[in-house]
Amino acid sequence: MNLTTDEITGVYTMSELMLLKALYIVSIDGSTTKTGIAVYDKKTGELVWHTVIAPKDKGGLTAKEKKGLTKQELKKKQTERRRQNMDMRIEEMIKAINYIFEKYSPQTIVMEDTYAGKDMYAYKKLCQLQGLVLNYAIQNGVTFILKFPSSWRKDIGFPAYKKNEKNIQREEYKVMSREYVKKKYGLDVSDDEADAICLGDSVIASKTCVKC
Repeated sequence: MNLTTDEITGVYTMSELMLLKALYIVSIDGSTTKTGIAVYDKKTGELVWHTVIAPKDKGGLTAKEKKGLTKQELKKKQTERRRQNMDMRIEEMIKAINYIFEKYSPQTIVMEDTYAGKDMYAYKKLCQLQGLVLNYAIQNGVTFILKFPSSWRKDIGFPAYKKNEKNIQREEYKVMSREYVKKKYGLDVSDDEADAICLGDSVIASKTCVKC
């Protein structure tokens, strides 16, 4: 299920209001392009909802915008557009996550921790997304758990190395996540949703939130 911010709107139905009486865990696999979300019933550990927030952006530079630019000017403009697009997507993700928090009022939130890669601008934006979630948790007395990928993968039984002892690559782990979700839940989901579900399952499996 792909949601834009415009689609995550509306008035609660009676059944949705009844859902608010339940206790929920929300897991978030954040990125600067798409963010996966999974919601669990805290008492039963049942997966009750999942989605991927995939905001639209301006796209790349048009031929008209590129016309007449030097190589250096083009590179600068492309960087500016990439950052503008990233800003737009993060802003829309924040709006969508806020709506999901409002709808489910989670008692526990688990989020994949950020790490600094080569793109420091992207890292800064992910930190802003994480900061939003942390602020919500503090303001509402919600337990907030950060888990590195290696941690949640271990919790649900993913290997750290291949049989030949070589490191498993990121794209290979994404395939493993989708296969895990397909096998356990019978769902064909995106990489982002799969990682969010695996992250949530890791909390249930490790009983991290038993006292939260």
